[in-house]
Amino acid sequence: MRGSLHWMTDEETFDLAAAGLRADGTDLRISVEVLACKLESSLPGRCRVERHGGGLLGRGEKRVRHVAIDLGGSTYELDVSDERVEGFRERQVGGISIKRETLTPDQWVAALTAELRIEAQRRAPRCRDCSADMPEPQQDSEQEREQAESLARIEAGHIPLSAERRLDELRERGGGRSFTSDLSINGFALCHQLGLRPLSQVMGSSIYQMGYQEAWGPSAGGYDPFGTFMFELDTLSEALNEVRTRALDRLAEEALRIDADAVIGVETRAGESELAGAGGGSLALEHMVLGTAVRRADRSSAIGQHRDRSSGIGRPVLTELSVADYALLLRAGIEPAGIVAWSAVFFAGYSFGAGGGLTSMGMGGAMQNYELRDFTQAFYGARESVMTQITRQASALGAAGVVGVRIGHTARRHTLRGGMGGAVGGFGGREIQGLMVTFNAIGTAIHQHSRAAVQAPEPVLDLFA
Repeated sequence: MRGSLHWMTDEETFDLAAAGLRADGTDLRISVEVLACKLESSLPGRCRVERHGGGLLGRGEKRVRHVAIDLGGSTYELDVSDERVEGFRERQVGGISIKRETLTPDQWVAALTAELRIEAQRRAPRCRDCSADMPEPQQDSEQEREQAESLARIEAGHIPLSAERRLDELRERGGGRSFTSDLSINGFALCHQLGLRPLSQVMGSSIYQMGYQEAWGPSAGGYDPFGTFMFELDTLSEALNEVRTRALDRLAEEALRIDADAVIGVETRAGESELAGAGGGSLALEHMVLGTAVRRADRSSAIGQHRDRSSGIGRPVLTELSVADYALLLRAGIEPAGIVAWSAVFFAGYSFGAGGGLTSMGMGGAMQNYELRDFTQAFYGARESVMTQITRQASALGAAGVVGVRIGHTARRHTLRGGMGGAVGGFGGREIQGLMVTFNAIGTAIHQHSRAAVQAPEPVLDLFA
């Protein structure tokens, strides 16, 4: 088990930096030995030094051949030969290496010293009241407690403690002085003209286990092989809507932590992954949303009121609109009210006519043109469910309408197994083949100010038309 990290004083870090590595001969061996001894004494349990003897049988004087320092998210290594020293720094996330770079000896010492100094400053407040460093078991217990609390927060739909801590620090520093964003150059210039101050890029994500709907409930009615059999797969619809809601809520929570008024240019990335055996199913939904949190210079507007970070009341407005479209709305006296979205999954089974022929295949066989009426009805059913929910969401936001609506759909063959065997007309234990239709829509709800001053369009004459 790794030992605790003994944080180095300013004098020690200066000595470490002064132990610069030379490039040749005796000076190289001395410098390496001095540096290795300093690291072993200052970082017990975190520094590993390998020494090997010289000569043909390795019985000569033992010299430092390899130095490795594990700082959690970073690993520093030195490879030492008789004539040169080569340094490496490796970045890790979750135990997985994401970047490995080669450093000169002086760069290696400088980078290590800087990272140790930052860690010492970060830990200093916690150690002032301690007579000695925290024992390693206590550190492990603290990490486990924080990890358990983060998992509980994620389960409740919130962001982890580490993300919350980072955003709080950004807010306390007066977020936005040095910001990150996914704005284009034109988008940033427009934000400046509109008095929108970019604060930070924010993100919300969720990976959700999709259950398998093996049977249909009484709401679907009994299966009639000579009639239309269509209903919503509630379990699948619920999963699609829940994973998106959790991602959007976390996006809004990140923006709320830095006291933002809105998140503009929200980008959605969704997909599916096969996770065999996870949660008793095999399909996991991935949903991630990204955007730029902004604060308005004039906070007297409807979306610029004080926000309660603890309760989430008055959360920032989210919009998929680009900065250019957002600017057009503001100039017309129209404000975004938030993102509205819904998904629905419907199933339609093949049905047979009175003559025993499959109606979805046509009474006259494949030689004729015909409409697959059961499947068309499934599309309409899914669409009506989605649009009804979007209208309700917009109404709850006090919006006058929804703009920028994006619609997506998929259709694939599906076999439904099981059913309500005890119901009248039940089809328990049998299989029904048909089409599974997924329909989704997402857009931005808007409302107009009662005292909005609508600007008249400016006439433009194209001399080259």
